[in-house]
Amino acid sequence: MLLRIAPWQFAQVWQSCRSDGWEDSDDDQPKTASAGAKRKAPRGEQNTDPNSAPAARKRQRTAAARADLHDLTLLEIVMKHSNSIDNAVKEWIERYRSNRAAAAAELMTLLVKVGGCDAELTEEDVEGGEVDQLAARLTNTVVQEGGVDVLHNNRTGRMLAEHYRVFWDKALRQLAAADLLFDDFELNDKLCRLVTALSISVVRGFRYAATLTAAQLISTWISISAGLTESRELAKFQLDAEEKKKKPSREVVASLKRTVERCHTRVEDLRNFRSVTFTGVFSHRFRDVSDEIRAIVVESIGSWVVVLPTEFLADTYLKYLAWALSDRSALVRGKALAALDRLYSNSENIPRLHDFTNRFTSRFTELMYDVDEGVAAAGLQLLAKLVEHKVIKEKDVSGVYGMLTLSNASLRHAAAGLVVQLLPEQGREAVEKAQQQLQADAATIDTSQQGGKPARGAKGKASKPRAGQGAAAAAAAAADAILEDNHQLILAGLLAVMAKIA
Repeated sequence: MLLRIAPWQFAQVWQSCRSDGWEDSDDDQPKTASAGAKRKAPRGEQNTDPNSAPAARKRQRTAAARADLHDLTLLEIVMKHSNSIDNAVKEWIERYRSNRAAAAAELMTLLVKVGGCDAELTEEDVEGGEVDQLAARLTNTVVQEGGVDVLHNNRTGRMLAEHYRVFWDKALRQLAAADLLFDDFELNDKLCRLVTALSISVVRGFRYAATLTAAQLISTWISISAGLTESRELAKFQLDAEEKKKKPSREVVASLKRTVERCHTRVEDLRNFRSVTFTGVFSHRFRDVSDEIRAIVVESIGSWVVVLPTEFLADTYLKYLAWALSDRSALVRGKALAALDRLYSNSENIPRLHDFTNRFTSRFTELMYDVDEGVAAAGLQLLAKLVEHKVIKEKDVSGVYGMLTLSNASLRHAAAGLVVQLLPEQGREAVEKAQQQLQADAATIDTSQQGGKPARGAKGKASKPRAGQGAAAAAAAAADAILEDNHQLILAGLLAVMAKIA
């Protein structure tokens, strides 16, 4: 039996339902999405209020992360909290202000732990000065107790080296900016001696970590030196301007002279640290049994030559790049080729590389036949730059034409890039050869028409050129026009190359 409700009774029932809270029930609402789904606000309606709940939660997480840095070691920060490196460096700088030895021990402990040893360095280790004994003790600890190679861990090692170098770079830069890097504590000297001692350890992890750290030390020292040099030159300019005044200020002149002298002294100190570190670490690790360590050496030298050519663009350093081209590891050869490619990309370096290029041209040309296809392709790219700068000639790389038909796409592409650079020279040779042939043909025609004697007029003057001579002269003129047009030379070279391949 159906219950019949009058309209006025239905209104009373509806009002009572609303007063009982039924209106807010999700069960009675139409379903336009799956349960639990939230409608995403349009782009213009999204909440951007900094005081909103998501923003507040983000600030809380950031604050918690900063607070937790006090309870973490530098290695844990570098490995697991790389986004907090800036804050960690700032806090470490403050600790360094308060206690140089303790903060330095903390920094050196980071190096030791990245090398695979779980030992903690103390203030006595830092201030004792017996670095060789310290390195021997750490080596014995790893040999007897074992170590953890964090840099080659499949899960964490891939980015650890990069974050580790970032931490060192920021720490040294901020020390220099705070005028704490050149005080009597001599942190640079302590770091230099430690990485040198660990770089000759029998423990591979120590050698790897020391080489990686030394590479970053030199790179950061170069950057700091650049800033000091700029400050020195600015102070010199201001000093000259002040001294040219009618009444120069004694205080200003004295202050500027102190600035010039201080910057110059620090630049020379950093230059000496670079030289000592290179000799103590890189000249030995270049022959390390580990190809990864040798690759760090070669890659680092390549970067320094590009960044600071006034110091590193010399045979003292370039010879390592050349020797690395014959390394048994494709990884090392590839690093050397990449460095040389960047070096030859700058046309200003070409004159200074003249003797170096002549000495190793034969090795450069051999690289396009390297057993490793990646190295061979990189060698072809380097040769293309050398041809572009007219450092080597077509006869030195004539074998590249046969590589245009190889099955490997990267090799074909690299070979094509070299051939493109050869087209103008190929075209010039083809046109000049054709021009010589035309001149020879014209001489033959002239001789045959005059019975072997030059044609003479009635008064002994040369007669007018005949039809055959005119055609040869016109062709020679056309050849001269081609030689003056680079586009025509490229086209002629392309035809010559196609004839060689066919």
